[in-house]
Amino acid sequence: MNIDPDSIIDIKKEGVAAALDPTVFKDGNSYCCLLGSDPQSGVFGCGATPEEAIKDWEKNLRTHLTSAGDQDEVVKFVKAIIKSIPKVVPPHVQAFYDQFRPVDRNKIRKTNK
Repeated sequence: MNIDPDSIIDIKKEGVAAALDPTVFKDGNSYCCLLGSDPQSGVFGCGATPEEAIKDWEKNLRTHLTSAGDQDEVVKFVKAIIKSIPKVVPPHVQAFYDQFRPVDRNKIRKTNK
């Protein structure tokens, strides 16, 4: 699908849309959101506003990811993006986790001797 560069909307994306960065563009009286080369093989959403288009796209992305196989190009792309995101745990969350981690009794015994 050839999208006219002048129709592309520069909008701040949040959540999954920020991570996957689909193209948001105006098409007639509607706004569209596309991840992939075309609506048939990618994920497409539309709405009366750019925000509605992204919301529709997110719904369609969830449907696509649950129904497509592992060899699907969108699935492969999403997995690659997820793998590239650093696993950063905020300190307050880490402190909470640490409260419930099992204690290695052997380490305690060795340090007390």
